[in-house]
Amino acid sequence: MAEFRKLKGFGVQSDNEGCGELILDFDNDRHHSCIFKKGDSRDLVIQNLRLLADNLEHDPNLNNNELPSKKKAPWPDYEGNDIYEGDVIEHPSGECGTVVLLEKDADWAPNYEWKVDYGDGYLLWLGLQISDKGMAVRKVP
Repeated sequence: MAEFRKLKGFGVQSDNEGCGELILDFDNDRHHSCIFKKGDSRDLVIQNLRLLADNLEHDPNLNNNELPSKKKAPWPDYEGNDIYEGDVIEHPSGECGTVVLLEKDADWAPNYEWKVDYGDGYLLWLGLQISDKGMAVRKVP
């Protein structure tokens, strides 16, 4: 039988650049979140909310006080900080993008499934965004 959790509250944290996070707090002192940014397409918002719902449904530790684990990217950001799926990265120009992890395709090079969504309908490879060319760093909400 499915276990139901009572939603205790929700909130949104955002900054002046339009990056933010939707946070859901539950009665068992656990919370889950969904990253968003200004200009996100409707499809991306729906995809992120579905991922959030999937995390809620399949989280084996939902009754613990530990947060669900997100997959860690194989590289750090330009400043050496760890990056996880769902994180927002920011370029020196102020442009923000959301780190997404796609289902791996057998024809792809290693780690090519790590992408960044800037809300323009294209997904760019994370490796280039955090390199000397992109210089993106993880943005802390």
